[in-house]
Amino acid sequence: MEAFILNIEQFRNLIEHWNIEKQTIEQFWIGFNIYRFDQEDEFCSIFGEFIQGDVDYYFIKISLELRNFPELVNQVVSYLSIEYKGENVGEFRVYFNLDGKISDFDLILY
Repeated sequence: MEAFILNIEQFRNLIEHWNIEKQTIEQFWIGFNIYRFDQEDEFCSIFGEFIQGDVDYYFIKISLELRNFPELVNQVVSYLSIEYKGENVGEFRVYFNLDGKISDFDLILY
């Protein structure tokens, strides 16, 4: 079996070219606000008297993944950790097709 070598520099360039970080943060706020207004009761049970300035997030990772085995859908996935008032409350994931367009996202709250 031959070794598979991924050129990390090319992957970094792809992340920059597609603006993965910017798109992820923008999509986070879109998804978060959809949840905030569509699931108001649940939102209030988690966040109480919500103050947007108390939300913080950071990138956990950005990866190339082979999903839906055995069909193997290739996607770039970005992962944000979500904190509220200093406590980790969840994770946000954005799934990108290999043309740089967002195909889906998940908001996971603990």
